[in-house]
Amino acid sequence: MKREHAHDATAPDEPSAVDIFMHSTAALIEEATQGAKALHHDSDAESIHQLRVTVRRLRSIWWVYRPLLPAPERGRQEAGLKLITTAAGKARDWDILVELFASRKRGKRASRFVDELSARRKEALEASHAELQSIDVESTLTTAFEQAASALQTAEPMPARRFARRGAKSAEATLRKRMKRANKAKRSDYAAFHDVRKAAKRLRYALEFFDDEPRTDHGCVLKALKDIQQRYGALNDIVTSEAMLRAEFPERVSEIRWLERKRRRRLRKAEGLLPGSKRLWPD
Repeated sequence: MKREHAHDATAPDEPSAVDIFMHSTAALIEEATQGAKALHHDSDAESIHQLRVTVRRLRSIWWVYRPLLPAPERGRQEAGLKLITTAAGKARDWDILVELFASRKRGKRASRFVDELSARRKEALEASHAELQSIDVESTLTTAFEQAASALQTAEPMPARRFARRGAKSAEATLRKRMKRANKAKRSDYAAFHDVRKAAKRLRYALEFFDDEPRTDHGCVLKALKDIQQRYGALNDIVTSEAMLRAEFPERVSEIRWLERKRRRRLRKAEGLLPGSKRLWPD
């Protein structure tokens, strides 16, 4: 028992799980806060996108630390982070739609449609900027960090590596379960495929977050996770774009059918990862 206890204790030269949270989260919050301040004089799409990416990484950290955070406060913190990413993401779907049709060479009529999409995308970008201005991003992030840090200070000390293994094991189990569910789902059940993508992203972040020097045995795992994110992300882009087109431009029958064909092709590529899900990485 003594040997087991000594193994579980945090070694003097090894950071604890709380140490990692405090250091990495504080750095990301500073980055996001500066990005939000910059929006007062720079509202371009890239600035908003970078803010969204940073806060999404914070959301992933909160997910990793869920076992150590009290549920009620954690729920409010996660809701605040999601509010920011939702506001920052309003123009992103339009960006994808514009890019899809800009790559489709179809003459003047198609060019006019791209111009129309670009105008709608500009409106969405302005809406994103206005909503982010109304949200006190700095206060939301600071409050979430302080509440989480306070809760973690009372948590049982745990070495970062041990906590990482536990988190990665849980994330991997979730991913395998969702891949099996997607394998049995109907082709129209895109939510099942989207859940696979989210689970893969969380496992990838859990591995990368704690590994300053990734081990060689993580190489094939990370590659498999990136493949899942890429293929399922491409499918999600088409599904989202098709839904937007049907809602906003139902008269564009030819364009909708074009997206339908692309959706079917991307679905086949995404499904190609499912049958061999047990062999994506070594057990």
